Amino acid sequence: MLDEYYKIYRERANNIPGWEHKDKNDLINSCVDCDDIEQYDYYVAAIVCRYWPALCSSYQQSYMAATEEDVYDWFISSIMYVLRNKVWRRPESGLYGDAKGPDKCVNVKLKCARLTFFQQNNRFNRKINHGVESIEKLTEELGDACAPSTVDQIHDNSAFYAWIRKEYLAMNYLNALALDLIISSDVFNDYKKDPNQSFNMKKLVKQIKSLDTNYFKYFAQEYDFSIGDVQNNFSRYKLAPKKVLQDNIEFFFQTLGRA
Repeated sequence: MLDEYYKIYRERANNIPGWEHKDKNDLINSCVDCDDIEQYDYYVAAIVCRYWPALCSSYQQSYMAATEEDVYDWFISSIMYVLRNKVWRRPESGLYGDAKGPDKCVNVKLKCARLTFFQQNNRFNRKINHGVESIEKLTEELGDACAPSTVDQIHDNSAFYAWIRKEYLAMNYLNALALDLIISSDVFNDYKKDPNQSFNMKKLVKQIKSLDTNYFKYFAQEYDFSIGDVQNNFSRYKLAPKKVLQDNIEFFFQTLGRA
């Protein structure tokens, strides 16, 4: 499906001379300044094509939870939102006057849209909700694991994004890793076996033991860190004993509410 859509957009984008090599920021600015409806559509097609690798990357990261249609919808919605709102042209915006503002707006909106999908999409919503509930259930088994204020962060995509970055910058690498995998990977019980789709610690540990270069690249891009730094800090956990990983993650859950 995505390949077919890309061909259609590319055909329309070809009406913009040199669109493949134009600066993305120039393309976006030309688009929002365009008064001709047909030409505007051509610019939109060119912008979509230039950001298409981000769509493909999102699908590869989310295919266990999102369909091609899901990813395509949030991708297109994000681009159109940026084109409508033109945040970089608002004097009150921190991006006002930034030559790279349009590109930054698109990238931020795509990241937020992906996180929002995991929280709001009807099909995946029970995984996130029951994931939160599962962490809360750990409070019963492991102690006071999660204060309400911490749980609330999970429902705020920007706060959750900032939370993961904060853990990483504080060198709490396993904490950052666990939080990201909870929202980006299949770490919940299968619905057929467990209608509540409770959080599954074994699946999370398995994901950590299976980390590869693709994940390192994804995390670095998603949270704005260097790939080498991420790989160096995360690789150690692939070699760690499963029991050690599980104990440390459970301890993290226990201490969330006491931070």
